Amino acid sequence: MSNTTENLEMLKDLGNTGFENIRALGELNLRTWEKLIEQQMGGFGLWVNTGIAQVKLITETSDYADLVKGQTELNKQFGESLNEKGRQVMALSGEAGDEYRAWFENGVNKLTGKVDEVVDIAA
Repeated sequence: MSNTTENLEMLKDLGNTGFENIRALGELNLRTWEKLIEQQMGGFGLWVNTGIAQVKLITETSDYADLVKGQTELNKQFGESLNEKGRQVMALSGEAGDEYRAWFENGVNKLTGKVDEVVDIAA
């Protein structure tokens, strides 16, 4: 850090590194939200399809015992599918947590490297 040019170059490098880290975070956020929205739409589709099946069952079944049996089966399938969606979201949360952790560690490593360079130049 013996002259102004070196100081400005160092600030430029730090700024570029910071910008790249923020850009990477934005991309990570976007990917995570896309995956979450996809899961949410899948859950909504499951709910709609179950509702349609319930209406169809009600309109096509004349025997009360068959109606109750059919509704019980539909509700069982819906519950199992909903549990599977929950597992998928939990797995997605774990993956996202790992990706955010890796992003953070990468940012810290880059910053540490830049600080080390500055210290070496100053020494």
